[in-house]
Amino acid sequence: MSTGLPAPGGGVAFPVGFPVDFGAAGVDGRARFTNEGTAPASVRFRVSGGLPDGFSLRYVETGDVLTFRRPVASDDYVVLDSADGSALLNGVSPVSGYLTDDDWWQVGPGETCTVQFTSLGGVQGSPLLVLSGSPAYF
Repeated sequence: MSTGLPAPGGGVAFPVGFPVDFGAAGVDGRARFTNEGTAPASVRFRVSGGLPDGFSLRYVETGDVLTFRRPVASDDYVVLDSADGSALLNGVSPVSGYLTDDDWWQVGPGETCTVQFTSLGGVQGSPLLVLSGSPAYF
């Protein structure tokens, strides 16, 4: 599942005519993963750049937060992996030291994890969160 940052929708223009046009839909900035397995599952996040102040990922159901406070250039990405608590820039360079909140989580059996993606400041281009995981079994 993937999502961009939250963005407002188009809304209604006045005067209202019929049929009513509600404009373009907004983006909620949320990605979801459901663990259909029988054991807790790890999740992996890939956040592509354009975030000069970093980003935050919040597990909506529990309030746990991962906050990454470091610029992520437009042509870079950061991979956060809850299986081992690692953070890698472009898949190779360790950057775990830039995690100021590191409430790592797993998704319980039969549970859905909703992740809210937010920027800590400005935005350049179109940052993207890709959330992935696999059902886990005992």
